[in-house]
Amino acid sequence: MHQIIESSAGKKTEMIDGIKIFIDDSWVLLLPDEDEAYFHIWVESSDEDNARNILKKYSQQIAEWQK
Repeated sequence: MHQIIESSAGKKTEMIDGIKIFIDDSWVLLLPDEDEAYFHIWVESSDEDNARNILKKYSQQIAEWQK
């Protein structure tokens, strides 16, 4: 979680249910699972391709941090 917070510096964030990061007109919610060692990733965007790109970016970032 610490790395996610650091990587989102300068972006609007909410830390209510995990970490929600606002990116222009989109957002991504990174929510750690309560029982398992993985994150749920929720993305909302007005553009499906943009949503897929955000999902891919944060999925790859989390995978790198878990190494």
